[in-house]
Amino acid sequence: MGCSGMCGDVALNLDGHELVVDLFVLPLRGANIVLDAQWLATLGPVIMDYKELTLSFNWDATSLTLKGPPSTTSGANSIASIGKVDVCGFH
Repeated sequence: MGCSGMCGDVALNLDGHELVVDLFVLPLRGANIVLDAQWLATLGPVIMDYKELTLSFNWDATSLTLKGPPSTTSGANSIASIGKVDVCGFH
């Protein structure tokens, strides 16, 4: 799978918390954002609760917990409801 572009310093609002990240544009369907292992590794310790669909970590000296949608029918649903991403001319 090839990357068709990169958008740097994109401000994402994840459950009311703003995170500034670099995004790589990939030909995916069904997911707005994919949290990759490289980015997750920058967080240090991460707690994932698959039953409650929560992801807890520290970001910029703040403890955050992202909560997924109450019911999911596909593994492609994101952990946080962030809406449609439209940056750098991609969406």
